[in-house]
Amino acid sequence: MPLFGRKKPSRDADRRLQLQLCLAKEAGADDVLDASQCELTEIPSAVYSTCRVLQKKVLILHTNCLTSLTSGGNILDFSGLKVLDLHANKLKALPEEMWQLSALQVLNVEGNNLMALPESVVRLRQLQTLNVRDNKISELPKDLDGLQSLRNLDISLNQISKLPLSLAHIRTLETLQLDVGRISFPPQDVVRQGIEAVKRFLCEESGLEYSPPSQHLLSVLTASPQRCPDVTDNAELQHSLQQAAWQDKFKEFENKKEIRRKEQLEFERALGQQHMDMALLVNDATLQRDELLHSVKEGLAELEREVDGQRRRQDATRVRMTEELLRMEKKAGDLVSHILSKRDWFTQKKDLQEAMDRERLEMELLVCITQEETSALRRNDVAGEAVTSPHLVQSNALQLTAAGCLSGRAKAASSACSSILTEEEEKLQCVVSGRHDRQKQAIASILQEELIQKEAFEMLQLQRDAWHSRIRHQIGLIEQELLHISMLEMKRKGQNQEQMQGVLVEERQALGDLLHQLLKEKGARELQLQDLLEEMEKKREEDSMDYWLVQYQRLMHSKPQPMRLQESLLDVGLKELLAETGSPGLIPLFARHRVSLAALAAMTHEDLIAV
Repeated sequence: MPLFGRKKPSRDADRRLQLQLCLAKEAGADDVLDASQCELTEIPSAVYSTCRVLQKKVLILHTNCLTSLTSGGNILDFSGLKVLDLHANKLKALPEEMWQLSALQVLNVEGNNLMALPESVVRLRQLQTLNVRDNKISELPKDLDGLQSLRNLDISLNQISKLPLSLAHIRTLETLQLDVGRISFPPQDVVRQGIEAVKRFLCEESGLEYSPPSQHLLSVLTASPQRCPDVTDNAELQHSLQQAAWQDKFKEFENKKEIRRKEQLEFERALGQQHMDMALLVNDATLQRDELLHSVKEGLAELEREVDGQRRRQDATRVRMTEELLRMEKKAGDLVSHILSKRDWFTQKKDLQEAMDRERLEMELLVCITQEETSALRRNDVAGEAVTSPHLVQSNALQLTAAGCLSGRAKAASSACSSILTEEEEKLQCVVSGRHDRQKQAIASILQEELIQKEAFEMLQLQRDAWHSRIRHQIGLIEQELLHISMLEMKRKGQNQEQMQGVLVEERQALGDLLHQLLKEKGARELQLQDLLEEMEKKREEDSMDYWLVQYQRLMHSKPQPMRLQESLLDVGLKELLAETGSPGLIPLFARHRVSLAALAAMTHEDLIAV
């Protein structure tokens, strides 16, 4: 694989080639196909087909970069050529199939890199002019006697040092151009005398009799002996007539060439005007595309600013909610501490009430003992009842007073305890209801935040639809321009202006490339917005999961002291079993129900579900 590709012809050279092909295909065109100065590295297939179909007689390919005659087609397509001009190219060799150009009369390969002429050249019976000047040829083919019609031969500026003896058999040769200082055979003194001396020398070396070229006319120029008995005078007359005919044809060709040149200039002017119009159209399309890109960039920047603002608001709301939850947790902790302190106070009150009950029981026991003693004394002192009656009355009154005092103290203590308990229950109920209200407010705030996020996403979708409408508007403009070009192509095709189709094709290609680029930008914008929305949704899910994990971890770390005490009393073997089975979350449940390893082994499926 080559490191560098072939150099493509410039646009001007390609336009020149297309123009010459169009001119060659026009009705009434001459037999000349001029593809010179087109920067060709190989002969296009269109040249082969044009020469074959239109039977061109003259093919001009000079001043190009050709390296071969068969790289683009079959040389048999040139079988009808009479003139083939290949000078100023880079040919290194001529194909062996040159003998197929049976009608060739003029072959010009001057200024190439030819190392030798193929042996098949000697089979060109109609060849009259052979120009191999300024090449690298070291010797000529040995059998040149096959060139029966050769009149002009130019082998100068080569490396040829010897002329073949077969050159003496070419009786029609009139001019011979060569390097006198390089030739060693024939001798240089003979060469300096001219072509006649050279031909005489070669004829003597070959054993032939020399005859001048005027006695060997070409078949197309020979006359009938009955009409012109003097061969020499007839030859000179025919030669002068031929020269005059060639001069007339040359003038006619120059006139046609001038007309073609003017037509080409007019065509190039019109083509330049169309290129200017196309450049203006492309410039307008470029400006519109730049404006579209600028608007898209501004929209993207605005969207990013809105997203950043929304993210900052969400972060601020999250921080505020977190602080509110922390304050609520602190209040709940203070409330629990207060309840615990009240519980201690209730415990002290309970101890006091138990002490009062014990004192009351002791007092009742003392009263009973006193009553028994009084009864005994009453039985023993029946006889002196009249004397002791005032003391008995006093004892009974004392007993009644003590009993009333004890019952009053018990009622007062019970009423005080009940009032204190009722007051604490009311305070606890107020705290719990307040906490429930704050939780409801937090949930309502979170739902409101979700509604705001949903509205923001809907606004983003609406903005994306607006940008899509702008892009579709630009695409519609380009499609209208393509439709206009298609109608113009149909109109010009109906008017037989096929030479302008190439320009319209280039315009269509440019608009198609611009349309393709806009479609790619549209798709890229859609993907970018979709990725941004997915990233926001993913971020929201991750933040929600992180918040839940933090709350869950905090809840796991804030177990009450009795629960921790129960978990510490749980069987160690049972804990290890739950950890190995991947169920450490069942440890608090088993500790709450005081399940041991032995009890677990005896439990059924329904018992496990109940736990």
